Amino acid sequence: MRQSTAICYLTPEVRARNNLEIRSDCYAESLMFDGTRCIGIRVRAPAGEEILSAREIIISAGALQSPALLMRSGVGPAAHLREHGIEVVADRAGVGQNLHEHPTCILAAHLRLNGMQPAALRAAGNMALRHSSKLGDCPPHDFYIAIANKVSWHPLGNRIGGAIAAVVKPYSRGAVSLKSADPTINPRVAFHVMEDERDFTRMKMALRLFYEIFCSDAVRDVTTEAFPAAFSARVRQLNMETPVNWWKSFAGSLLMDMPGPVRRTALKTLIAPGPSLEDIFATEETLGSWIRENCRGFFHPVGTCRFGRKDDPSAVLDPAGRVYGVVGLRIADASVMPSITRANTNLTAIMIGEKVADLIKDGT
Repeated sequence: MRQSTAICYLTPEVRARNNLEIRSDCYAESLMFDGTRCIGIRVRAPAGEEILSAREIIISAGALQSPALLMRSGVGPAAHLREHGIEVVADRAGVGQNLHEHPTCILAAHLRLNGMQPAALRAAGNMALRHSSKLGDCPPHDFYIAIANKVSWHPLGNRIGGAIAAVVKPYSRGAVSLKSADPTINPRVAFHVMEDERDFTRMKMALRLFYEIFCSDAVRDVTTEAFPAAFSARVRQLNMETPVNWWKSFAGSLLMDMPGPVRRTALKTLIAPGPSLEDIFATEETLGSWIRENCRGFFHPVGTCRFGRKDDPSAVLDPAGRVYGVVGLRIADASVMPSITRANTNLTAIMIGEKVADLIKDGT
């Protein structure tokens, strides 16, 4: 069973340790330097601004916020920092670069009662297909399709199944950059998914494969309507667990059980506005256009403070997780990965933390 690191690592015994203090509702604004030595961090706490000092600072803010924290503190591409009036502590061109993700697209279907899983099972992926595209120089198992019999907690989500196609060895690269030196303003995040033609071609391959499966007699026997889907703002809003959303989804579920013309009207106008699967797969152009408009990430961003050799100008960290150009500062999160894993990044991120912890204990 998958459990969070908070549950598995921060046990009651660990929380009771004298050398551990957990601060909640605190935002790391910037690092403090004495020359090139990192001596602390400025945080915005409920009681106001506070400076926390330490012999060594370890950042674990993730692939989107770790590079932003470095850049706000003067560690990053010098020209970009000067654009925002930030004094340069260490010129590291790779900070914020090499951003990549597992790009995903989703096909979904409304399930008949004979296609539903037992009510006691949680909404989660319960089957997956790993596939090799055999496209050019792409490695084996380079795309992955997760199957979910339920897509959300509410009545409508319990009746919708989904196939999430992900390119798990992407070549497209994006970047994290600053909009402002102001720590209250989130950084600019540009994933640039599908910019590499190899990613685009493989996503089309994955979707065609599952369109063929969705059109099969076996799937039609357990579904009423199939349609394209996306992690849109509208979907995220409905996924919030509130009484209002439960009633909205209940009404939608009732409409989807109505006769065909009513069901298709509800689907087109309320549930999944936009083109049908038939519209999308009509031509190469319509499929490509839909992918570019609806492809999203899988919540697996990596690579923006990557490991590398000291003579590599794009590297940010040495093999022990120490930031090049400064002293007393390490990073331990998914931002350190030079290249994304062909799997969920959760376990790899945990092992990065374990490895860096071992190196610190060993005095490395």
